[in-house]
Amino acid sequence: TPDYVQQRPDGHIKRPMNAFMVWSQIQRAKIIKEKPNMHNAAISKQLGSAWKELSAEERLPYMAESQRLKRLHKQHYPDYKYKPKKRNSKSDPLPEQQQLYLRPSHKVAHQDPNQT
Repeated sequence: TPDYVQQRPDGHIKRPMNAFMVWSQIQRAKIIKEKPNMHNAAISKQLGSAWKELSAEERLPYMAESQRLKRLHKQHYPDYKYKPKKRNSKSDPLPEQQQLYLRPSHKVAHQDPNQT
């Protein structure tokens, strides 16, 4: 079974790659081969810019591959539903463990140094 349809040991099922991911996986390998010391963030920026410059016609084979992967994924995991992890909003209280890591200055209002 190909990598994109395998489950991780924790049971997580990967989402099928979209057209950009299919294209960028190929291009990233080329860039790394040419410039092995280039930072991943710089490669990602370069890939994003290059993708935006591709015409719809140039993107077409990657969109077709993405659709193929999506169909294959649906065959392997018919009951799969993407469930993104919920992020804490600012209004949500922090779990107790995270509160332990707050610096004291975040918990106490600023006091006038002239007051005792």
